[in-house]
Order: sequence, then structure tokens, then C-alpha cells
Amino acid sequence: MLDTNVLVAALRSQRGASAFILKAVEEGKLKPVCTVPLFLEYEAVLRRKEHSSEFGYTQANISMFLTGLAKRIETTEVNFLYRPLLKDTDDDKVVEAALNGGARTIVTHNVKDFRPFDGKLLLEAQTPASLLENYR
Repeated sequence: MLDTNVLVAALRSQRGASAFILKAVEEGKLKPVCTVPLFLEYEAVLRRKEHSSEFGYTQANISMFLTGLAKRIETTEVNFLYRPLLKDTDDDKVVEAALNGGARTIVTHNVKDFRPFDGKLLLEAQTPASLLENYR
């Protein structure tokens, strides 16, 4: 389960842990779950002008990236709403996708934002670097 900030970080730096996570997704070694609302958040954030100009990507590049990602994720329905859970409602979307999709780990750069659920409901939050350490 990938938080939006992991995608942003992966596009920002191709040498960071987030980029390695996305490479594992591309190679089929990891299959994150995602809901339609969360994927729409991915798209909205990545298409922001500040991100596309910072990354040096065009809107067409972002479209190709999102299309490739959509082919490699496991889309899950939102059968149960778990709101409000956290201070940031966008983080609620991440938890909902994880719980509805049966994920055990949320990969995020903001682990502290998910502390209320860390270890509960068989759900934990890890940074990309931490996941890579445990994955190897």
C-alpha cells in the first residue's frame, strides 16, 4: 500500500528508497492495493504544476506513469468506510485502501501520521527505507 508521498519522492529522485519501491512494483515483486479515490488523489497530486515542473515531467509523462502504475496495482473496492480516523482525511483514504484491500503495510514518509493504527488491525506503517531493509 503506497501513500501518495512515496510516488512524489520516487519521481523526485530515481536513486532513493521510494524509487526502488516503485521499481519492485514495476518488476512485479510488490503489488500494492489501491482504491479509485486514492488513485484519483495520486493523479491530482502528481499533476500539480509545482510537481511536474520540479520533476521536469510533462503532463503526458505523468499520464504514462499513471497508466503504467494502474496496470501494476491491485484495485480494491471500498466496501467499508473507516472515517474519520486520522487528522488528515487524505490519510484516511490510504488506511481505507489498505484495510479494504487486505494490505498489511502502508509505505509512507509520514509514519507518525499513521501511529494511531500502527500495529492495530494487522496494519503497520513503514518508510520506504525501512521496507527495503526488511525486504532484502
